Formats: sequence, C-alpha cells, structure tokens
Amino acid sequence: MLPLYEDEVCCEESSKLVEAHLAECKDCKALLEKFRVPEKVLLPEKELSFAEEEKSVRKSFRKLKRRWLLSLAAMLLVTPLIYVCVMIYHEYKGEGICFTNLDEILMCGRFF
Repeated sequence: MLPLYEDEVCCEESSKLVEAHLAECKDCKALLEKFRVPEKVLLPEKELSFAEEEKSVRKSFRKLKRRWLLSLAAMLLVTPLIYVCVMIYHEYKGEGICFTNLDEILMCGRFF
C-alpha cells in the first residue's frame, strides 16, 4: 500500500489506515522515507556511470583508430619493400624487370 499511498492513488479509507499504521510502525515509516527520496539525489550516480561508459566507448574507438592507422602504415611500408625485393631477385637472376635493363624496357615500350 505504501507506493499507492505515496502516489496518492488509494482511497481515503486506505490512506487513513496507512497513516495510522505509519504512526505506530517505524520500519514502514523508514520505507516510506526511502520512497520520498528526490530523484535528483539518484541522478549523479547515473551520470557518473554514463560518463564512465562514454569514456570507455571513446577509448575503444581510439584503439580501433590506432590499429587502423598502424595497419595502413604497415601496408604503405611493406608494399614498396616487397617490390624492391622482387626487383633485387630479378636483378640477381638476370631475368624480367631488373635495375640494369629498366632503361631499355622503358625505351622500347615493353614492360615485361
């Protein structure tokens, strides 16, 4: 009955009975006081948890961004390295595109 009494939706007879009981019972009176705690008192805890959650989400996005940038940097560094390794291999074997015959290939218009 206490929530109904607090919201003032019970009938007058019930209200009188609850008031009479509250005059005698300390436990129910304490419980009614808990119902009457203003909502503003509870908000800072919720705001703190929301702020912590937002901080966690931002941190995870920073990690994702950092990983993406590191992957991109690795690709930009590895691709030319592979190309140079292939060129060195062909130079060593003396076939295909190699450093020594690159001018001849470009003059002839052939790239293979």
